[in-house]
Amino acid sequence: MTAVPTHLDHYTIDDLYRLPADDGDRYEVLNGSLHVTPPAAYPHNRRAQRLGAALMAAAPAGFEVLSTGTQAIRMGNEGPCPDVAVFSEGDYATDIPVEAVVLLVEVTSPSNRSTDTVTKLDLYARSGVRHYWVVDPDEITVYELDAGSGSYRVVSRGPAAEVSAPFPISVTLD
Repeated sequence: MTAVPTHLDHYTIDDLYRLPADDGDRYEVLNGSLHVTPPAAYPHNRRAQRLGAALMAAAPAGFEVLSTGTQAIRMGNEGPCPDVAVFSEGDYATDIPVEAVVLLVEVTSPSNRSTDTVTKLDLYARSGVRHYWVVDPDEITVYELDAGSGSYRVVSRGPAAEVSAPFPISVTLD
């Protein structure tokens, strides 16, 4: 059995690699706090897998798409694990550096919607992630980072999304 390191003050992404990796839970470091969530339910996983497959089919050469929900993205000392990540190909030993990321997608569940629409929205903007999507059961919200303000603006919202950046893609929720 692996002991989980405990901190009362501040966690970092490096602490993630000292945690048990085979218990099925998702471990993330957000704003210095360790977030542990149980495995997602079927509707959440289905939306993430279908969106990941659509992004994979549309992504041009030079990009990779992961829809595991367990891959950490290194944002300084933070380590969020988005449901879907699109990033530049590379040889990454552990986590993906935020500089390689072109799009992050979070699929909401009733228990995590505020994390995805408040905490991660702010973290991703502060970290310079240009494209961010939040996928609810009946709506996709597409955000694009405004370089001038450093905050996101909504590009589209609805049961379907058609965008040209970071690459052309059209997706519809079932």
